[in-house]
Amino acid sequence: MQKDLIAPFKLFVFTVLLSFVNVSYSQASERVVVGNLSNLATKEELRSLFTTYGEVLSVSIAKDRETGKHRGFGVVEMSSKESAEKAISTLNKTNFFDKRILVYQSRTQY
Repeated sequence: MQKDLIAPFKLFVFTVLLSFVNVSYSQASERVVVGNLSNLATKEELRSLFTTYGEVLSVSIAKDRETGKHRGFGVVEMSSKESAEKAISTLNKTNFFDKRILVYQSRTQY
């Protein structure tokens, strides 16, 4: 019973936290959200992972303001919709630092 309540709560918290990520926005780019990130992942390693699928314009990993620890998700801004879609279809539910990451298109407009 308790597990049934945890999943919707995690989704709600993840959605709220995502709204606080500060990412620059340009009309030609496409933002991709990467969830369930390991605390060991860095911006450089995340950039390297996505560069295989196209040009990466920026990478942001959400961190707690007080502790500086990862919040478990990040945003990758890619140069084109095609490269973002290729990265999403290939990387979603794959292992990155021994954690199964969730990769999907950002729905929030800045």
